[in-house]
This record gives sequence, structure tokens and C-alpha cells, in this order.
Amino acid sequence: MIAEFALAGGEADGSSASSGFLGFVVFFALALAVWFLVRNMTGRLRRMNYAETQRTQDAPAEPDDATAAEADERAGAAPGAEPDPDQPPPEAP
Repeated sequence: MIAEFALAGGEADGSSASSGFLGFVVFFALALAVWFLVRNMTGRLRRMNYAETQRTQDAPAEPDDATAAEADERAGAAPGAEPDPDQPPPEAP
């Protein structure tokens, strides 16, 4: 085709510059593949977001200082005091 173009004197007519039916099919197939990939990626991102939301809602909250002090008081220790290593740990109620 390039040889025909060179022999014709370098002038292009309308039929030699079109992509034709095959070009349309290839472009349509690529567009369809991109659409499926974007659809799949969107679904995966939504599932990841949902799973992360569920994980953070189900996770127990870490005790803060006030909760730790209340636990010490229930155990009979002074707030902020270290437990006595010679005594067994208190039993849970």
C-alpha cells in the first residue's frame, strides 16, 4: 500500500485514508474491553470500601485512659499503679 501511494505521486484519495470496517470493529472491541474493565474495577472498589467499613465497625474500640483507670479501681489498685507481681491477677466478674 505504501508503494502504491509512492507510485501515485504522493497524493492521497479519500479511500486510502479511511480505516474501514476492520478499524471500526477493533475500536469497538477496545472500547468494550475498557468498559468491562472499568465496571469490574468499580465493583471491586465498592466491595473493598464495604469490607473496610464493616471491619472498622466490628472492631472493638481500644480502651482509653479512663477505662483503664476504672478497671484498676475495680481490681482494687490505685489508679495508675503497677500491679503487684507477687499476687495473682484478679478474676474477671
